[in-house]
Amino acid sequence: MKKLLPSGNQWMIIFLFLFTKMNAQTLYYNDQFEGGVTCGGYSPEYSTGGTGTITISIAAGSSIHKAYLLAGRHGNAADLNVKLNGNILTFNSANQASLTFQSPNYGGNSAVHAIDVTGIVDSSVNTYTLMVSNQGGPNDRYNDFYLYVAYDNPALPTISTAIFLNQYDLTDAVTWTLPLPYAWDTTFDAAISLFAGYACSNGDGESVSVDGTYLGDYYGPESNSGNCGGPLGNFYYENGTLTGLGDDDADQVMSGPDVISNASAIVTNGNMSSSIIFDSQSGVADNAIWAVIIANGGGCPLTIAHPDTTICAGNSVQLTAIGGTSFAWTPATGLSDSSIANPVATPDSTTTYIVSASDSNGCFSSDSVLIVVQPAGYAGADATVCKSDSAQLSAFGGISYSWQPVTGLSNPNIPDPLCYISATTTYTVTIISANGCVTTDELVVNVVLTVMAPTITLNGYILTCSPEVSYQWKLNSVDIPGATNQTYTITTGGFYSCAVVTYSGCPTESALFYAAPVGIAEPDIEHVWEIYPNPATDYLFIYTTEYPAEITIINILGQEVIASRIWMDGLIRIVVSQLTEGSYYVKLKTNNGCFIKKWLKK
Repeated sequence: MKKLLPSGNQWMIIFLFLFTKMNAQTLYYNDQFEGGVTCGGYSPEYSTGGTGTITISIAAGSSIHKAYLLAGRHGNAADLNVKLNGNILTFNSANQASLTFQSPNYGGNSAVHAIDVTGIVDSSVNTYTLMVSNQGGPNDRYNDFYLYVAYDNPALPTISTAIFLNQYDLTDAVTWTLPLPYAWDTTFDAAISLFAGYACSNGDGESVSVDGTYLGDYYGPESNSGNCGGPLGNFYYENGTLTGLGDDDADQVMSGPDVISNASAIVTNGNMSSSIIFDSQSGVADNAIWAVIIANGGGCPLTIAHPDTTICAGNSVQLTAIGGTSFAWTPATGLSDSSIANPVATPDSTTTYIVSASDSNGCFSSDSVLIVVQPAGYAGADATVCKSDSAQLSAFGGISYSWQPVTGLSNPNIPDPLCYISATTTYTVTIISANGCVTTDELVVNVVLTVMAPTITLNGYILTCSPEVSYQWKLNSVDIPGATNQTYTITTGGFYSCAVVTYSGCPTESALFYAAPVGIAEPDIEHVWEIYPNPATDYLFIYTTEYPAEITIINILGQEVIASRIWMDGLIRIVVSQLTEGSYYVKLKTNNGCFIKKWLKK
């Protein structure tokens, strides 16, 4: 094994920090509990499959706290079935646990995968057979496998543990920055274990330094693995002590296939971060560092936050944390006090609160609690309706609804009743969700009682409707296709009207307006013709100096109800007794033009 660098060579470490890529890695799993951690790995030959034996060590009387089977994937590997003690597991895209990164020499897009095997691992079993199906290689394959087991045991002291997964491209030299969830306690062994691969020989290995101290050069293969398999850290940690398994030694040095280190003499007591430098001896980006496993015993008592809780919107919950003399909660939003052990939380939305605790000895620990906020029910937006129309209400957020008042509602006990009212009304709805949350909300249904009809003006051949929201011109009560502007140029004589939607949102229509391309304004045609009496009951007399002429009486709907002609004498009597009372138009059409007068039937 190589010895540690003497102090005179510390400049080499500075050089490495300056010229390596420095990145914080993904914290995949962490916990504090009474018990221990044990790990072991297997890698088949890099172009086939194989069967390996993984040996771990679980203290008697323990139960499984959490267990994962990790796998390192180079490139675009096909789905892979493996058997762990006869249990079939499939590695595929669904269990990718890290961000995608590049393996430049072995397939490109790569990642670390993880399958939760807590239900498979037996606390009484310390030997596991891993059968890996055949794969081509060395590119595009799941190449290295690592079994991580955390076990509970009330007879053992507290252990802190974490798994960091790689998330950056495999390259010649790289620095991992580890944001530790728990501060180092160097009164106990500080275990660092590597899950790596493809470091086939000494010249192909990696130099490792932790927090500025050189540990040595590692390379494989593992004794239980195939060609270029590993190296993989094999160990167990309990009672604050690191113990190596297989070809791993529980000292500070990493060398050959030994990739575990007791770094308690290197890391700083109380620190919550560490850095690891990996530098390829071959100078190329061909070695995979898939993960780093941390274990540290004793020290800080466990911080316990309030269990995950679901509350109704607007409600509060008392949080509780123990394990220190000072506390800091983040985020502070919605908390009565973020610096006490038991703040009252009233979050507006679902929030994860993290509490960090420290004691008088400078010991740190942290925990989190998820407060799920059930959203409040909602009555819906205020509505505006026209008189005699209905409004569709639409509340949501519950399984039970009760509207008040019930006046005008088609059904007061559904989320979306129809509302028929003649005056503006405020409705209140009580909404009960599936979780029993009760919301009271209200909305206003505004009723537009008066709608002013638009007016029409004529300038030359252009009709103009008074300003509204939208327009539809009609001729003789029939829509004119495409006539949806405020103005309309007439090409045909007849009774025009303008149907609109007003600024209040209500539809209405103007009175009929007669217009024609050729005509004489009414004040200028008194000498041309006369109608009398006006109003008339039984007979209407029409006299004109313009003949022959066609006489047409038109109702306000634009319908012709009487038609006649004047030939020579210039005077005609028309029987109108059969007509209903109301307003009519009399149209006189001669060779000189078309003339209109308004007439009233009594």
